[in-house]
Amino acid sequence: MLTTDISRMCFREQQEASKLLLNYRHIYDQTDGKVTLQMNENSGYVFLSDEEHNVWMMNGNRIEKWYSCPGCRHEGFKEEMEHDPNNAECESFLFDLGLITEEDKYEVEEWLKEIGQKLGMVI
Repeated sequence: MLTTDISRMCFREQQEASKLLLNYRHIYDQTDGKVTLQMNENSGYVFLSDEEHNVWMMNGNRIEKWYSCPGCRHEGFKEEMEHDPNNAECESFLFDLGLITEEDKYEVEEWLKEIGQKLGMVI
């Protein structure tokens, strides 16, 4: 569950929120529309999010974009996003992030077609 209610944040989350707000100036030009400070009450993650659902979190002492793969929901900062694509959506996402090359993308597409054929599916 997400909240923007700062009173629901404990001391640790308030500290993280203050770091995000102090570093917001570094990503101001990357945001689209209204930006809100939010907390995931299940995970305790505190982050900034814009109207396009882009997310930024603190990665050590730096504010960085947080990614979520639309194909498999793998999440993390850019350096944590390299994973084995298990479908075309994953593969396209990794390519767009610059984490796989055109050659890698072709190999994954061929592999997915081969798996699909073995399972009797058309990909």
